[in-house]
Amino acid sequence: MHSESFLKHCYKKLDKGLDKFNLDLGIVSHIENEIYHLVAVRDSSNTFTAGEYFSIGDTYCREVWNKGASVSIPMENDERKIQDHPLHPNLPLQAYISAPILYDSKIWGTINFSSLNSNPLFKYDDIQYLERLAADITAALFEENLI
Repeated sequence: MHSESFLKHCYKKLDKGLDKFNLDLGIVSHIENEIYHLVAVRDSSNTFTAGEYFSIGDTYCREVWNKGASVSIPMENDERKIQDHPLHPNLPLQAYISAPILYDSKIWGTINFSSLNSNPLFKYDDIQYLERLAADITAALFEENLI
């Protein structure tokens, strides 16, 4: 279970990301044994809530998990289209950006933002901003001794 202080920290980071990217959904997740746990959620559509669990393979964050690095679709100077993603028919996101939350060179979870409606073109600066948010969450984990 995560402390109230840690959760407040996560929600602050989600609010910052939602403001920056102007998207509808922000999630901080924890991934363990290929189970994707929603730790903190800001969702204007009320589709997802904190405390839910999914198989990592059923989430867009599986791209971050498999790659071990940040992912954004669509990305400036990148040909990939989100409509080509295998999960798009069941969850038709128009935009997705995610960074790993790392601990000891392993992925502890992700911070990600997405939208069913908005379609921004992400830039490298957006990835850098998101990775700073992820690093702040890692620091909060250490402070709370949650790892």
